[in-house]
Amino acid sequence: MVAPPGQLKTSLLQSLEQQRGVLGYSDMTSITLVEARDNFASNKCHTLLLYDLQKIYERRADTASNIIGCVRALTDEGFTTASFENVSSSALQTKARAMVLAATTPSFYLKHLKEWEDSGFARRFIFSRFNMVNPEVLEEAVLEENPIEFKSFEVPVPANLIIPLSMDGVGLYGATDADFIKYCLAKQVEKVPLILMKKILAVLRWKFSRLKRKDKSREILEDFAESLRGEGAKLRV
Repeated sequence: MVAPPGQLKTSLLQSLEQQRGVLGYSDMTSITLVEARDNFASNKCHTLLLYDLQKIYERRADTASNIIGCVRALTDEGFTTASFENVSSSALQTKARAMVLAATTPSFYLKHLKEWEDSGFARRFIFSRFNMVNPEVLEEAVLEENPIEFKSFEVPVPANLIIPLSMDGVGLYGATDADFIKYCLAKQVEKVPLILMKKILAVLRWKFSRLKRKDKSREILEDFAESLRGEGAKLRV
């Protein structure tokens, strides 16, 4: 999530932290990364929240680069060993993988995007840009001591459930799921973002089916797609 300071990025992430299998960090060190890795490798957790991506860079450049490299591996090919661990090259290890959600500011995003593109970090993520159109509601919430809360709820998931990832839906004007996902991603059409959007669409469809409600998965993704192009989305609270 890319948005100016004080635009609810942290609040949005915190609304997910109470879910099962989610780990949240305001900072990430090599030690905490290894601790998180063990939870992901053992399937105890599946999602990593980074409340302030910039905080990782507020240390030695080589240390920050190593942590970012590990996070990059965590989102795709899998993370096994940190640079400070003395592990035999013949050791059998389980690769840790996780969904990573992070928050940062537009200035930090613009400063590091070229570097992330060169290293392959940017190709692993979907960058969602937004601005609040009514930030005054945050001031009012503070003055009235009425904090803004984001509620989330879980849909019971059977342990042996496998959600099909087939893209065979056809929407308005005959657009296929594949065409729709490419439209949503705009300039962010890369391997991992494509897989992420495919999974998001599949899970949303499963959720509406599970709740026995009208399928609005494409409508939700189309709203989200506004934050992936141009000047980003306008968020009203």
